Amino acid sequence: MSMQNYNRESGNVFFYIFIGVALFAGLTMAVSQGGRVSSSNLTREQMQLRATEIIDYSDTISKAVGTLRLRGVTLANLRFATPSLNVADYGDTTAIDQVNLVFHPNGGSAIYRVAGGASVNTGNGPYEFVALNAVEGFGTTCATSACTDVLMVLGDVRADICRAINDYGDIGDATSALPVDSSFLMTGKFQGTISGASEVLGDEGTSAALAGKPYGCFTNTGDGLNYFYRVLWAR
Repeated sequence: MSMQNYNRESGNVFFYIFIGVALFAGLTMAVSQGGRVSSSNLTREQMQLRATEIIDYSDTISKAVGTLRLRGVTLANLRFATPSLNVADYGDTTAIDQVNLVFHPNGGSAIYRVAGGASVNTGNGPYEFVALNAVEGFGTTCATSACTDVLMVLGDVRADICRAINDYGDIGDATSALPVDSSFLMTGKFQGTISGASEVLGDEGTSAALAGKPYGCFTNTGDGLNYFYRVLWAR
């Protein structure tokens, strides 16, 4: 083989290698960009899935409370005590008649669980049960304890999941600003008694979209956190 032919063939090899590298780089970029689009769509789907998980779980607890009411359990006897929640806030399960317990096979048969860390901003979010608030236009609304609703609440919810929840609840769409309330109270864990004036959720212009809604998500200016609520016992 002459040196001239050798140089020509060597040049061709380098040319083909260069073309191969260029094609591989283009393919890698296309796959990478396609992966980003797919990941974006998956993320939106995950947000919707987590929103429906929160709503569906609140439905389960609402039905458990409804079951106990049909059996004749009064508001004064209803209890949310479970080993997963603070005894000082909700009572000791060993000292409460099992038929009055939402989270007991002999009562409401519901299973207590927390919201996953991907649904809240920090850690795993515990569901709480409070009785110091009323929802405007849901049940009887007033500023006294006689109108206080028993609510299931999840705090520090991610804003994007909050918006997805409100989209499902016809409160806003996935891009709407969250309703804002300045008076919501997380104190007053429910143990059968309700006392003190009720703070009304949905009676302000910034939170009016929540009026008459059995569940929703909003920002509480008191602590700057986003809250999901579900009415379990309207009064």
